[in-house]
Amino acid sequence: MTVTFEGGETQKQQLVNQLYKLPDVCSIKEFTPDTSVSCELMLIKLKNDSKTRSDILAAADAFGAKTMDYSKDSLMLCLTSESRKIDEFVDLMRDYEILEICRTGNVSLEKGSTTIRQAINF
Repeated sequence: MTVTFEGGETQKQQLVNQLYKLPDVCSIKEFTPDTSVSCELMLIKLKNDSKTRSDILAAADAFGAKTMDYSKDSLMLCLTSESRKIDEFVDLMRDYEILEICRTGNVSLEKGSTTIRQAINF
């Protein structure tokens, strides 16, 4: 499970204490932007309209989104990026008819060869 947190040391310690109260939590590892890679995945389905299609596809290209499904009535785009960039893309797409959105939330892994399995001794 990845938890993203912003706050002071006291709030961080309170969060850690609360997480350790959960029965399935056996280890907590803090990642920083310098020592980890984080991203989010989003699928967004939009109405496929000849009037807006080229604008949507141009925005998708500018953000690096991929077309995952294309039909007469809808198109589905996939974007993997930082949460902030995904938020910006969704804000831009609000000018068009959004049919559905599905987001994973942030996921992270530590840079280098260290693995979670090694860190918690499974």
